[in-house]
Amino acid sequence: MKVQDEEKVRPLDATVTAEVVSNLRNWINAKGVLSSELYLDYVQGTDGLGFCVKADSGSIIEEDILEGYSAEIVFAVYYKTNATPDGGGLIYKPLNDLSKWLAENDFTNLDMGTRRTPKEIMTLRGPVDASGRDTNGNTTFYSIYKFIFTEEDN
Repeated sequence: MKVQDEEKVRPLDATVTAEVVSNLRNWINAKGVLSSELYLDYVQGTDGLGFCVKADSGSIIEEDILEGYSAEIVFAVYYKTNATPDGGGLIYKPLNDLSKWLAENDFTNLDMGTRRTPKEIMTLRGPVDASGRDTNGNTTFYSIYKFIFTEEDN
């Protein structure tokens, strides 16, 4: 019995959301898509620059009480840089490259466990300047994505 309407959409468990985002992070890092590692938190190194992924929300969008559910997670990838804007978009090119790579690749080697199956990933919003340059001269850009997967019941 499938259930899918606005009244039945419900939040995805925060633990599941965190696990899926961590799996996506590991997959992107293993593929070497970005110029440096994608972290689950901002890098607190000497320069504080780099890439970070954060989940925005997760929802169960369709549920079958006998078989499992389909869910979506909205997440953002942030890119903090001290590069000088060039007017041509090269400053946020890594986020454009990530979006292109996600659109062109399947989910080979994306380990989500035995019960979860990836279905689709899409870019919802391309690179956006989060708030201009900070007091240290750094700028943070972000792109927003949606990831859809299914989870089978035991």
